[in-house]
Amino acid sequence: MQIENTPQWKITKWLSFFGVAVLIGAFIFYPHAYITTPSMYPTINPGSMVFISHENTYKKGDVVEFHGNGLLWIHRIVAIRSNGQIVTKGDNPQNKIDVFVPPRTLNNIVGKVVLVIPYLGFPQVIFNSPSYGLYWLQLELSPGLKVTLLAALLIFGWGSAKGRRKSTPKVQFYMEDMNLISNSSTRRSALHE
Repeated sequence: MQIENTPQWKITKWLSFFGVAVLIGAFIFYPHAYITTPSMYPTINPGSMVFISHENTYKKGDVVEFHGNGLLWIHRIVAIRSNGQIVTKGDNPQNKIDVFVPPRTLNNIVGKVVLVIPYLGFPQVIFNSPSYGLYWLQLELSPGLKVTLLAALLIFGWGSAKGRRKSTPKVQFYMEDMNLISNSSTRRSALHE
């Protein structure tokens, strides 16, 4: 019995399709951002995608996206002063309290982080800074996850074998065309027949 014909496989395929559709919809219609620095590590790792929701009120402890010094920041509110100024800090223990001139207020907040999806922001991070993005990706992928991904590729392959035609030795043809290997005329004509 082929695995593609089992009820469990069909349910898994439909759930996967639904999950991807929801993710694409959220990506298109919901405000989101990519974490590109370790300032919120270990709470939010570099390479994560975060979804932002505008709230009517914000409180101490909320992780928010806000405007500061011409950039968008994602840090935790550590204090809200009586005059409406906010004090923020990244969760990374090496971070100090953020200092902005002029100080940030509640009006500078774009929204609250409501969902974090690890790894989904790595393409953006790698696109912006390849060496930095690949460094963090390598750190984030544990040996167990690397083995799991490799096993999944070996077990499930790149798709169903049903309907797939046998591949031709394209590398061999390329090497023959470049005269890197010889005696190809008989072998090549036999393969094409």
